[in-house]
Amino acid sequence: MLYKRISSLLLATSLALALAACGDSTPPAGDLPPSGGDSTVDGSTPNPDLTSDGVAPDGPQDGTPGDTTSDGIAPDISADGPPLPDTAGATPTAFRVNTLSLADPHIYLGCAIDLSSTVDGLISDQITKDGDADNLLDLSLLIVFRPLSQGTAMGTVELAQGDCAPPHPPSSCSRTLATQPALGISTYNNQTTGMCLTRTHNGVNVSRHNAGETSAPCFVSTARSVTLQLAGISIPLRDLQIAGRYTGNPATGLDQGLLRGFLSKTAAAQVLLPATLPLVGGMPLSSILCDSGTNDDTDTHPTFGAGWWFFINYTASQVTYTEQ
Repeated sequence: MLYKRISSLLLATSLALALAACGDSTPPAGDLPPSGGDSTVDGSTPNPDLTSDGVAPDGPQDGTPGDTTSDGIAPDISADGPPLPDTAGATPTAFRVNTLSLADPHIYLGCAIDLSSTVDGLISDQITKDGDADNLLDLSLLIVFRPLSQGTAMGTVELAQGDCAPPHPPSSCSRTLATQPALGISTYNNQTTGMCLTRTHNGVNVSRHNAGETSAPCFVSTARSVTLQLAGISIPLRDLQIAGRYTGNPATGLDQGLLRGFLSKTAAAQVLLPATLPLVGGMPLSSILCDSGTNDDTDTHPTFGAGWWFFINYTASQVTYTEQ
């Protein structure tokens, strides 16, 4: 029961990283950027254009600061560029996430008991099973391209929750836009050579547990600063990106999927776990992320200081997709 309760929290955290959704509550104080820099739940904050390597021209992918605001946050890494392209009427193509694994950081009790494999197992159960017998798989995360444009330099991509019936993997999924709005919208860039997203940040390998990387042919989304509001928990992430390698042209699947984002120690210490959790209830999120000893997973971001890089690996397959 303890493992299940804690893994449920971590599942929510992992999905939050993937969904790039911003709640409407006031984010905690600390290392958060000005309010205009965070994305919103409907993706209305504009995004910067990308160069050929997926980097916004007015701010480097690795968040290296230029001038900073009074709270030390570099304004040029906020998502405050030109508006998203108009994709009204574009035919959507959707991929359903069929595997999801939190590769980095590992989840610990007391920096000693590693719960990561248990968390991944329960995530897999929710993706592959209909545990509540409602004729829907319990967890269906969709990556929706509007449109899927593998032959062009740039497009738009969104993440959303959908409804997909068993068995796993499903062949079709649906979505009601009024109740399942886009949880995050961003521009994305295509690459035909090289790597779209790696373990290396600012020239340093920041993955402590060798997370998978994404190679061409692939897409990568714009790096964004996002404050996530989930189950009453604000999770502020920096330089959040999603990438995946196309399988086929047109693609029928995505492999080598990777989501990467940074959570500072300052921010993690301000996020309290729900009081209902056994043993760790009311404690900061940082209490289940190790920062010392042989299991130390911390890194140092050039702008946001000490913290943890989150790496989430995934695979996805194209599904017949309807929305209303």
